[in-house]
Amino acid sequence: MDLLWADVYGLEPLLGCVTRLHPLVYSASWDWDPCAAGVEPLSADEACQCLHHSARIRSLAIGPSDNRLVPLLSVIPVDVCVFQRLQWLCLPSSKYLGLFLSPTLRHCSVFHANYAIAGIALLSLFIQK
Repeated sequence: MDLLWADVYGLEPLLGCVTRLHPLVYSASWDWDPCAAGVEPLSADEACQCLHHSARIRSLAIGPSDNRLVPLLSVIPVDVCVFQRLQWLCLPSSKYLGLFLSPTLRHCSVFHANYAIAGIALLSLFIQK
């Protein structure tokens, strides 16, 4: 199982673990906005299910289109390390950077030019701990 979850591209595989979201995640037209579609954030049980699998992820690449999916994870407390083994991270902006930080993180790329400097500064402070 660890090998299966080692490298993940986007949040779809993680959200695909939630049975309620299967029809949306695995449909031919995945290009949707969960908030606009009236999809509720994950319940506590669903978040626990996602946390179980997210602990195995070592590299994660989040695309700009995944920003609309992050609010589904809003039920997860801020102080919980969602990606405990994450070593490599690629984000389109630093808006949700706190959700993806990990004590094992070695590489982080933030692509949004306005936030790149703040993201790198925050990351360097985090890694120095």
